[in-house]
Amino acid sequence: MSKSMDRSQPPTALALSSACGRLAGIGAMAFLLALAPLPAVAAERLTICHGSVASALIPLAKLQGFYAAEGLDVEVKNYPSGFQALEAM
Repeated sequence: MSKSMDRSQPPTALALSSACGRLAGIGAMAFLLALAPLPAVAAERLTICHGSVASALIPLAKLQGFYAAEGLDVEVKNYPSGFQALEAM
């Protein structure tokens, strides 16, 4: 059996240091890639028609900026009833 295939001997400090260095390098590259800015994408334009008190969270989400945070340009239209909102679509 060759020395490189002998698993009964513990790895040397140099081998461990080299492996740790490679892992640290890979981790650093992954971290830097995660920080890289994403390309600018135009916001997708959507219209949400709603017509009930139960859907009051829709305009509230727009006011809080939730849609914009997801890259959506949302226009909210309120109608007196859900049926009229459906017809408007």
